[in-house]
Amino acid sequence: MKAFLPTLIGEAALPFLIDVKMLPQPLMVYAWPASASQVKLEQGLLILKVQTLPSMPRTEIRQQARKALKEALAMLLDYPVTEIEFESQPGQAIQLLHPKLNIGLSISHDHGMSLVAINMNGKIGVDLMTLNSSPAINEIHTLATDYLGDKTAEYIAQLPSALQQEAFAKEWTALEARIKCNGEALAEWNIVKINLANINSRALEMPKGYVATVAFSTSPTSSL
Repeated sequence: MKAFLPTLIGEAALPFLIDVKMLPQPLMVYAWPASASQVKLEQGLLILKVQTLPSMPRTEIRQQARKALKEALAMLLDYPVTEIEFESQPGQAIQLLHPKLNIGLSISHDHGMSLVAINMNGKIGVDLMTLNSSPAINEIHTLATDYLGDKTAEYIAQLPSALQQEAFAKEWTALEARIKCNGEALAEWNIVKINLANINSRALEMPKGYVATVAFSTSPTSSL
């Protein structure tokens, strides 16, 4: 099971507090490299999915995701791939080494897939979860109460049992994505909720069995 750690979602994003008809459609996710010729930015965002094998070592999965990220950035910026370089520190988001570009990057992995996210206009966070890694039904209410807040926990609890794991996964990935986007340290709901409440987020269009969310900020694009 995926480790469940304290994170947060802004209450305004809860499904029962907004008109479903007003929700944006899930953001397109492009298979890489198969869909390289079809990709296009939406809201300055580009999300790629990279298939992995269960037998792959973690280091190889990371390398594969970074390769996709480097190739996509080279295409978007019209740079040689050899000029795309990253900086990465333990516990911190991967960063593009280019002082004039305000491009946010994020990567998430779960069984059989990596997601690579690019925001051409600022910070970004992406989180991926397989429904198989969602907690058991008898654990969901406690986890949701502790880490997602009472209102989210109540919303999930009133759903039929068959829908609770997917609902939890949607809320959990949304707050994990916000945490990553804002560079917050993991903490309980009552500590971090104010800092993350206003970060934009969108669900991602995923294959059956996967749930994912991207969170992002917008700021003026730096000159190339």
